[in-house]
Amino acid sequence: MRRQSGGIILVMVMVLLLVSVGGCTRWSHGPPQQRADHVVAHLVEKLDLEQAQQLQLEKIKLEVLAKAAEMKAHRAESFDEMLGLLQSERVDDATLRPLVAGHQARASELIAFFGEKFAEFHALLTPEQRARAAALLQEKRARGHHRCAWH
Repeated sequence: MRRQSGGIILVMVMVLLLVSVGGCTRWSHGPPQQRADHVVAHLVEKLDLEQAQQLQLEKIKLEVLAKAAEMKAHRAESFDEMLGLLQSERVDDATLRPLVAGHQARASELIAFFGEKFAEFHALLTPEQRARAAALLQEKRARGHHRCAWH
């Protein structure tokens, strides 16, 4: 269980990084594509990304958006499962084990995916750009902002 909670923390950090690096309050509502475009534009500007880096970041963005759509569909399935369990006469260990195992497998898949995307993002940056990105996140933490890294 300890290992899995570490993985969940990694996923949350990845999502926080992707959202906080560019996801300001005025952009927190609206279609995911628009929010992702804003994040990429902010990263391009703040980190002074070159054209090749921008293309790689765009590829990562599209993969993350595709995974987000999958996650949304999975949330709907999970809701339906939970509703079915609540409406059933009884819930026992034999019913719950396969559901829990499925959710654990899905969580492991997401942890691996977001870890891979984080590594790709890290690899496309120069040491100076990584330092700038780290400084921006540290500033955000110091200000206590939870929704916007830039204000």
